[in-house]
Amino acid sequence: MPCVVPAEGAPAPDEQALRAYLRERVAPYKAPRRVLAFAADELAFTPNQKLRVALREAALARLRAEGAQIAGHRYGRARRRTAAPLRAPAPVGCARRSSPARRPTR
Repeated sequence: MPCVVPAEGAPAPDEQALRAYLRERVAPYKAPRRVLAFAADELAFTPNQKLRVALREAALARLRAEGAQIAGHRYGRARRRTAAPLRAPAPVGCARRSSPARRPTR
């Protein structure tokens, strides 16, 4: 998902216009479903103008706050973890694969 930080003093880009621009210039499967715009003060930068905080975490937090739905996935719902299903024991007479024997080292 593309994230945009407008230049200082520039207005925030219109998401629909930016998506339409990209749809004309990239393959259909590469066109983004959402574009997030962040103000420079929402993100922390190093002295070399690299992002200090993970942009991915900021984007996910914004999607959760909006309750966004993209490609059938709804952000913002708390997922409940369930226990993994138990593995059935091997039938009698069937041997499970084991790792190959190690060669002795010299």
